[in-house]
Amino acid sequence: MAYNGTSSTTTIYHKRSSATSSAEVITLTGSNSTGSMCSNFASVSINVNANPVITTATTSATTVCSGGTIALTGASFPSIAGLGDIGTSTALTSSTSGVIPYNSNWEGSRVQYLIRASEMTAAGFATGNLSSLAFNVTALGAGTFAQSGFTIKMAHTAVSSMSGTGYATPTGSFNTVFGPASVGLPNIGFNTFSFSSSFNWDGVSNILIDICHDNDINATCTSCFSGNSTVAYTTTLYNSTYGSYGDNVQSCDVTATSLATTFNNRPNMRFGGIIGTNLTPSLSWVWNNGTSNVLSTASGNVTPTNTGSTSTTQTYSVTATASNTCSTTVAASTGSVTVNPLTVGGTL
Repeated sequence: MAYNGTSSTTTIYHKRSSATSSAEVITLTGSNSTGSMCSNFASVSINVNANPVITTATTSATTVCSGGTIALTGASFPSIAGLGDIGTSTALTSSTSGVIPYNSNWEGSRVQYLIRASEMTAAGFATGNLSSLAFNVTALGAGTFAQSGFTIKMAHTAVSSMSGTGYATPTGSFNTVFGPASVGLPNIGFNTFSFSSSFNWDGVSNILIDICHDNDINATCTSCFSGNSTVAYTTTLYNSTYGSYGDNVQSCDVTATSLATTFNNRPNMRFGGIIGTNLTPSLSWVWNNGTSNVLSTASGNVTPTNTGSTSTTQTYSVTATASNTCSTTVAASTGSVTVNPLTVGGTL
């Protein structure tokens, strides 16, 4: 930043536009306006600290009776589009039918993977769209016969562990995010499926991924299969996979003739999605109702009161302060809260 002025005493106000802290050099240049026209300059380096970013500021209700409870929720979770990995083991690989997505050794297959919300959060994912899914292939199967009707579906689920005896139930219905398409022999390394329709993760629910293909559901194609390709996997502490496969029968949307017997070897996955960092615990928080401070944590419950005979309005805002003392204040995005009295005029 440079400043050129005519006054010998000038105050410069500089607002930083970036959300991150960094050093900036400010240069002041002075020169004669008449005579020799000589000039000189001086520079100073200052550290400009960023203000906290508040990504959530809400009240659970916009109307409440006096003495009722409302929840205030504040959070700082700045995020950008990026990639995140679910499963990090590099030493384990598998080509087991009913476990891997590249079940080319069978004319049809269906496999389901469960990912807990805690795993998504630990990988840095924030609420928002998932736009792609990749698997890490470590060895190619024999042959080149494609997987026809290859389809990827996703859904939220309340299930926290697969039963080992059947496919898990989604919350609502599955969303098709890829296919159906013909998928040939993959490449060594990460193979990415870009979604035709993004899956909007709600940030709190577990996720089901359902992958299938069908090459020959009517027994009209002879030897319409190749060999399974090998993928990297991680062993989970719960049942996270379930699969079935077969020849000459349908696999998509149903249970095929042969069943997998391994339920916790889940292929490593790389999602394209919204990656963020939860800065909420590192900040100091204060909620204000327009008159006084009512809460000194990011989230919690408050009990508005109204001893009058007519409704009153409280306008909530929250302030987040970083350790460098920089702070940000925003109003609750849900608007003001109307507090109704317990009695409205008259006598009982």
